[in-house]
This record gives sequence, C-alpha cells and structure tokens, in this order.
Amino acid sequence: MIKNFLAVVFFSLSFQIFAGDIDGVCGLDSCTVKMKSILNEYQEGSTDMELPGVFSGECFHKSRMYNPNHAHYGGILVDKNDKLYFGGSFYFFAPDNPYRDLDIDSARERFKIKYEEKYLVTKKDTGFYVDLNPDQIPLWRYYFSQKDGLINLIGVWGVEHIMFCQMTRH
Repeated sequence: MIKNFLAVVFFSLSFQIFAGDIDGVCGLDSCTVKMKSILNEYQEGSTDMELPGVFSGECFHKSRMYNPNHAHYGGILVDKNDKLYFGGSFYFFAPDNPYRDLDIDSARERFKIKYEEKYLVTKKDTGFYVDLNPDQIPLWRYYFSQKDGLINLIGVWGVEHIMFCQMTRH
C-alpha cells in the first residue's frame, strides 16, 4: 500500500513538471531552505530585465548525486537575434565562479549559443521558460525570472534532478 502511495505521488509530481508546472518541485519538504528561497524569489519575480544579458552565480542541486547544500556554479546567456535565445553551462565542484568575468561576446563564444527553435525563450506572465527537449523525455527545462536585480533560475533535468540558481548580471 505504501509503495502504491509513493508511486502515485512520484508520478503526480513528475506529471506536474512535465506539464510545465514547477510549483511541486519542493513537495514533501524535499528542498533546503536556500532552494525554497530561490523558488520563492522566482515565483515573485518578473520578466522586467534588460536583454541580452549574461548572468552567473551559485546553483544548488536537488538530486541523489549531489549534496543539496553545496554550491556549484552556472552561467547563462539570454541573447537577442530578432527573438530571445538561451545558452549556458553549469560547472560542478569549481572552487569559485568560472563565469564571473564573461561579457556578452565572451559568453557567445563560450556557450556556443544556437539560434534554433529549441533554444527559443518563451516569455510568460511571471518569468521566462525554455524547453530544450520539447514534448520528450528526459525533461530539460529552465524557468527564470528577475527580482531585485537577481536572476532566479530553476532547472529541471529529468524528474529526479532539479537545480536552483541565483545569478547576478555581468
């Protein structure tokens, strides 16, 4: 009976994420205080930001493979080429932020951004959304918004790996 209950909860949360709803990513009290804070900042954020832009900062991973309290780093570029496009990279176990000195041109070179449909950024009421593997599994999605000068990004890699990043503009 407990196995059935857990299976229903797991598939319910997985379906929510697959459907584009990230409200359940910290369900069952599964996130650290820092992760919950970044999620709240994302939910309270907006799309009001100057673009193109390069952003980087600390990322915390909710995954069986990583300590959720250990800060890793991520860097993203949201670029304009008649539309908005997304590119980025995430670095695990770096001693400090390897993306901190990037500007627009160096980020374009480093991230090799592709101006293809799957890298298009969708603007929603509360933030931006990118689906790098549309309508397929594994999930590979990013949600981000701006609040108080910070970018709050939630990355969904499959159903068992979610990251929470707080980034500053360069």
